[in-house]
Amino acid sequence: VETARNTLLAALMVIQAVSKNEQRQAALSAFGIKDGSGALAALLQACVPAEIPDWEVLSATLIAWRQVIIRDDTARDAFRWRGGAQSVVAAMRYAAKNNNDDCRIAALELIAAAATRCESNKGALAKAGVCSDLAKALVTKNDNLLKSAARAVCTIAAADD
Repeated sequence: VETARNTLLAALMVIQAVSKNEQRQAALSAFGIKDGSGALAALLQACVPAEIPDWEVLSATLIAWRQVIIRDDTARDAFRWRGGAQSVVAAMRYAAKNNNDDCRIAALELIAAAATRCESNKGALAKAGVCSDLAKALVTKNDNLLKSAARAVCTIAAADD
């Protein structure tokens, strides 16, 4: 199990690091993944809730998905069709319940990336209940969490599509 976990973390780090769509697709293919958004959504759903949370895998998954979305409009558009809104909101709630601000920040950054210039993702996130979670995140003493929450709120509120 530890070997599989380390392989998964390595794959997520590669996905985070690659800058071009072709490189990302090659990295995903090397790990047997054809549908990046679907695979990342499934991974988030498998992490939340967990009896023993693996915060490193959860955070790496959120960060990798954000990197995929900001570099590929097709992946951003696929976010809502692959269960992205429900998955990221569940992950953010799970992290909040367990007081893991790093994962909450990663989830908020993914939300901001998914909502950028994509009204359908904004609607899917709103339908998943993200607004009340954003309001809760805005009431914090953690400056980094506050900045990420504010960025997510501004992105969702923007008429930029």
